[in-house]
Amino acid sequence: MKKSILLILLLASVLSFSQTGTNANAKKDPTTNSNEKTFTYNSAGLNPNIVSVEVKNTNESTLYQKSLEWIQEKYSSNNVIKKKEANKLLRIEATSNSAICFGLDKDYTCETLNYIFEITFKNGEYRFEPIEISYTVSKNKKEKARDITFKKSSFHDKNGEVDSGYEKVPFQIEALLNNINKSLFNFITSNEQEDEW
Repeated sequence: MKKSILLILLLASVLSFSQTGTNANAKKDPTTNSNEKTFTYNSAGLNPNIVSVEVKNTNESTLYQKSLEWIQEKYSSNNVIKKKEANKLLRIEATSNSAICFGLDKDYTCETLNYIFEITFKNGEYRFEPIEISYTVSKNKKEKARDITFKKSSFHDKNGEVDSGYEKVPFQIEALLNNINKSLFNFITSNEQEDEW
């Protein structure tokens, strides 16, 4: 039940976040760099590979400590931390239930995503880098996890069109990564977290 609520909140925040664009007349947050960067996923894969987020007047130590606090709050555990170097790097391995949905009619399914990302800290900014995303089709227990490739999409045909039944997948990948990054940023900068899940 708790995971279902988290999924609903994730989708709500995705919709809110996806409508946040760069508007030349918009008031800029003084704590960030002027260009909002987000991940996109299309036939060419994930772009960019890393998102750098400047947090003005914040050193590596503060960014690192705030990130540790965010992990504890978001994941309710430090067990997701698989690697850490004080004030330099955090590597996270976690899952998100029913985060990728695809298929047609009776073959439509929603699966758990397993993901790994790193956060590095340097010169008043953090860098958010997805390392790996995979899923296993629950109907086939013998199947190994399927990796979601970052260099070229396996959900698009040779003409760059999304394969039938996978129309939502690129958006779901973008939403997962962008919402994790936005959640971290909001926590670090103590912004209103109304879009938080």
